[in-house]
Amino acid sequence: MAFEVVAVSGATADGILAWCGVTSPTPADTLVAEMAAAVAEDTIKFYRRTDTLEAEYASLAIEMGVYAYSKRGVDGVLAFSENGVSRTFEKGSFPASMLSRIRLPIGAGPS
Repeated sequence: MAFEVVAVSGATADGILAWCGVTSPTPADTLVAEMAAAVAEDTIKFYRRTDTLEAEYASLAIEMGVYAYSKRGVDGVLAFSENGVSRTFEKGSFPASMLSRIRLPIGAGPS
């Protein structure tokens, strides 16, 4: 199966902001979304061993970016409550439930 390769950083950041309901982003919101998009895309590319994000992983990159965007200011915390909103996070930069959706390249199993 061949994968289409696309550059999606801007689209990923836009998707993160949309998913988070940010309709009028401040420059800080945009910067955080762009950083979250970059780390999500880089993580997928690392696991896939590619230089460019494949189209098949664009939506996962947005989901991972939303996770990173939502954790801003609470890195290393597994749960917190603020202003009546409670959030919980899995351990690690990205949860195993997201990372498990990245298929390793053929022949790239554990040695």
